[in-house]
Amino acid sequence: MKIQFEKIALESITIMEYLSDDIVKFRFSNLDPNVKEKLWLQYQDAMDQSVNRKSLDQEIAFKNHHYYGEREQLMHINLDHCCNSEFYFTNGQDIISVLKKSNGYELGKHNYIYLSSYFPPLYNFYRYSLESFKLKTCNSLQEVSSIATNLLSAVTVRRIKTTDQYLEIRQIFAYSYYITYREKTYRIDTSYPNESLEKQFENLLDELNLRGAVCCLNCKYFESVTVGHSVNNKLNGACKKMNVGTSDSDKVRTHMWSWCQEFSQGL
Repeated sequence: MKIQFEKIALESITIMEYLSDDIVKFRFSNLDPNVKEKLWLQYQDAMDQSVNRKSLDQEIAFKNHHYYGEREQLMHINLDHCCNSEFYFTNGQDIISVLKKSNGYELGKHNYIYLSSYFPPLYNFYRYSLESFKLKTCNSLQEVSSIATNLLSAVTVRRIKTTDQYLEIRQIFAYSYYITYREKTYRIDTSYPNESLEKQFENLLDELNLRGAVCCLNCKYFESVTVGHSVNNKLNGACKKMNVGTSDSDKVRTHMWSWCQEFSQGL
């Protein structure tokens, strides 16, 4: 099944080409031509808060970004790749930007969550979206496609054990999940107004008659969140078995798709 999406960072996109079922070439459809200037002003406002400056400075030191420039120089590079690239590639988890330069093309790999935070309504600048500032350069579009395909070839997939096989779960950005079982793929979309991820996943297990899937959601020791705004949410619940001898405030959090050796089938 080809990955499908209509927006990235709440911005409409145009799909230009599928390099494979897993890798898409796209561009932003209606991006404001002045978006970089607006983001730069937002960045400067964010730097008035010491916590944002400290976060970026810590990242620069930890990843040795200082070899490629100071904090503001690096942000200019980052924003150019976010806003001024000719086009982009994605596997639904990472994004490759392709910036036209006088001597060819410059490729940068982004973390989708951090890239999304640069656009409205979030405007968070506590991390660079580029994973590295040691950027790859190419002379031809053919070379660009080849390098992008190689960089995006690895896709993170969760596996859940069933009686005889596995469920494979692949997240596409922050709202869509492709779940494969017995060579058939099912899509869960959690964008508004669809039901929550845990509810749709429970329904899919019922549909496939897989209530015995080995994961926290099906474990008798797993309970949904009982306090706060996420009450009754099973996505990130608490393990009662691991919680023996601790207070409620210290409950061990886990994920509904996780599991451990203490797994025991729920009723």
